[in-house]
Amino acid sequence: MIKLSLQNTWAHKRRLIGTFMAVLIGVGFLSGTLILGDTLRANFTRLFDAGYSGTDVLIRPEKPKDSNDDIAQASRVLDAATLIPKIEAVDGVRAAVARTTTYGQLIGKDGEAIGGNGPPTFAASWNPDTGISPYNLTKGTVPSGPDEVVIDAESAKDGKLKVGDTATLLMSAAPLQVKIVGIAQFGDGSSAVGVTYAFFSESGVAAHLTATPGTANDIVVAADQGISQTELRDRIRPLIGTGNEALTGTAAAAEAVDDINAEFLGFLTSFLVAFAGIALFVATFSIYNTFSIIIAQRSRESALMRAIGATRRQVMNATMVEAIVIGVTASVVGLAAGLGVAAGLKGVFDAFGLGLPAGGLTLKASSAIVGIVVGIVVTVVAAVVPARRGSRVAPIEALRSSAVEVAVPLRRRGIIGVIFAVLGIATLIGAVTAKPDYEMQIACVGAGLILIGMLVLGPVIARPVAGLIGAPLARLGGVTGELSRENAVRNPRRTASTAAALLVGVAIVVLFSVFISSTKNLVTQSVNKTFGGDLVIAGQGPGGGAPLPEALAGDAAKLPGINSAVGLTGGPLTIKGDANTEQVAAADIVPITKLLDLDIVDGSAAAMNDGTIAISEDYAKDEKLAVGDSLTVTFPDKATARLRVAMVYANADIIGPVFIQRAEYRRHAQLFGDFIVFIGLDEGTSMSAGRHELKALTDPIGKPKIQDRAQYTESVGGALDQLLGIVIVMLALAILIAVMGIANTLSLSVYERTRELGVLRAVGTTRQQVRRLVRWESVIVSTFGTVGGVGLGAGLGWALVQAAFSDSKTNPFALPVGQLVMILVLGIVVGVLASARPAYRAAKMEVLGAVSAT
Repeated sequence: MIKLSLQNTWAHKRRLIGTFMAVLIGVGFLSGTLILGDTLRANFTRLFDAGYSGTDVLIRPEKPKDSNDDIAQASRVLDAATLIPKIEAVDGVRAAVARTTTYGQLIGKDGEAIGGNGPPTFAASWNPDTGISPYNLTKGTVPSGPDEVVIDAESAKDGKLKVGDTATLLMSAAPLQVKIVGIAQFGDGSSAVGVTYAFFSESGVAAHLTATPGTANDIVVAADQGISQTELRDRIRPLIGTGNEALTGTAAAAEAVDDINAEFLGFLTSFLVAFAGIALFVATFSIYNTFSIIIAQRSRESALMRAIGATRRQVMNATMVEAIVIGVTASVVGLAAGLGVAAGLKGVFDAFGLGLPAGGLTLKASSAIVGIVVGIVVTVVAAVVPARRGSRVAPIEALRSSAVEVAVPLRRRGIIGVIFAVLGIATLIGAVTAKPDYEMQIACVGAGLILIGMLVLGPVIARPVAGLIGAPLARLGGVTGELSRENAVRNPRRTASTAAALLVGVAIVVLFSVFISSTKNLVTQSVNKTFGGDLVIAGQGPGGGAPLPEALAGDAAKLPGINSAVGLTGGPLTIKGDANTEQVAAADIVPITKLLDLDIVDGSAAAMNDGTIAISEDYAKDEKLAVGDSLTVTFPDKATARLRVAMVYANADIIGPVFIQRAEYRRHAQLFGDFIVFIGLDEGTSMSAGRHELKALTDPIGKPKIQDRAQYTESVGGALDQLLGIVIVMLALAILIAVMGIANTLSLSVYERTRELGVLRAVGTTRQQVRRLVRWESVIVSTFGTVGGVGLGAGLGWALVQAAFSDSKTNPFALPVGQLVMILVLGIVVGVLASARPAYRAAKMEVLGAVSAT
């Protein structure tokens, strides 16, 4: 039987090409995501190992256990002037060097800021000890004067800067003119993943990088030869005092890798694996359809085997051997394809501005095993039901002259489908109305139940819906159109299962589109409701480049036609009430309330002064706080203060949950500057006139964007558009598999109807009419899947939006009509494309040979 199965597979390999490709693409995508994850982990490990290669012990302010915020950590300082002499006196210490890091962003020769689109841009202290610093001077000299800098090689290349040039360095307080005296390369010449540096001398650090002389962000210690990192750390620990911690260089590098895994790589891998799972799920339908049709076409062959003594188990095993062969072969080839997919995925993320570290591809044995095993399992699982159905063929069927496909009772299927759908709807209603702590998780369970219900109900509704979709073709296309319609409704189970792959893919695309569109609508509503000014000057914000100069808002307020200009800044603040590090906003409260409608629900802006704090209404509810209560807070410089709640506001979308006076935060912040400046124009001053006045201030500082209300609102939601673009690219593979499934099913269906098509040709049907018949049938199937997917995705999207934003005061649900219309049109195009080869083969049949086929 095994030999017969292998011969059967080889003899009908063209029939199985669609299944082979579906498994290959699904496994290729899954393997590609796993390979990309392995590669990025290896590259980041190499990157951090190089960065800490000269560090034996790292001393830094103690890092809160609940925070992985590198920006918050960079804001903390220690007393380096006191600690370094003590550390240098420790036996086994070769060198101890203070490191200071703050925001700093270079301006290139073209006047544009360099970097900052994700990776941070820094100004830092130059480490003269070449054994400690990961940067090696390749051109020029080390900095000596306070305004001399060494820049990294990538910044020099991107900004077309060279040794001897004078450049502008955007700092927190004000732009600084610096002279480039050297260029340094990271480690062995590999990329630092977009992070930029301008390195200052000791005098430059004192003049520009520290608010308090003698402080630093951390201290790097190098050991004498023969002294282990652990031994040296243990000798130093008793000397560093409370509030500081000492780590070995190996531990610091491992922590950095763990942080990037937790914050970025873990999410990225899970994100991609989810889409690989969707692609494999869609592939399951194609595999199921292929084997269902093949089993139906082999019903006579299977019956003949039963008649000569083969058992049901043997007949079933013959099909399963075929499935295993396809699964193993396609999975192995898919694993090889995964290498190309990994490189392609990296290119996709680069194209969307998410730069990833360079390096060769890394393939771990675990990823290879997972990819191959999953591919085999998916293929075998999809083939089980058709194989069992084929094994039930009675020996008497050997006397039939045509393929018989076992009917499935639609009443039972309808009852089961309705039960699943009702359970799913009830679960969604519970998630939306009950508002539990896990409403999104419950809503996802409900969405899954409804999806299962729809797939089970597919054959029940396929006949009437396909008939309805095909009605216009029947009227317009005459006999050919009517035949196409009849073919689509003839076998509702096959029509439904063929369209199911497309339905799932389209439903998920629509669901994401609706959810992201609604989220963007919520952001737009919030910004429009809160922002009452005319223009904004948008900085890059925390973690993405230097903030706007501190003096910018004051200078802008003095310009003609400018009524008011208020800068919004902020940073980390540890609040003892919830023991978490919050991103606190800071501004001059009275002026900013004239440009932002905060919807103050208790207290007043006039009551805000030093020693007070404002909190959002939601934060107040969560922490059970009210006006008059006090909070103990810890600033980045470790200073502790008791602040009284003086104001509670409802609109926290722009400024966040915690807000204090600018002067209060300014006294304690190592890094300071504005992330955004809100502008109010005088009455009668046009937007263009306001922009013209402001450009004189913004052009010398990297040309930050000057936006009106609509542009600012659009930019706030811009990241969501980027996310949607990535999602659609990821789901394109699932749609591709669905198209291949339709094409494969049509090809097998054409083969199954060889005699029927031959008779049509014999009675006068032209080749063009035969092509049209197959093409219209494909359009009916694809339209059925697309319409069902759009309806299902829109409904599930609405439910998830209601669950996710159940606390919102407005209903943010937004239907992206333009995208839905485009998807519907693409559904028809998919049908035409999927039918191309089957229609060609159908029209090419020889009439006599087709008529005599059995």
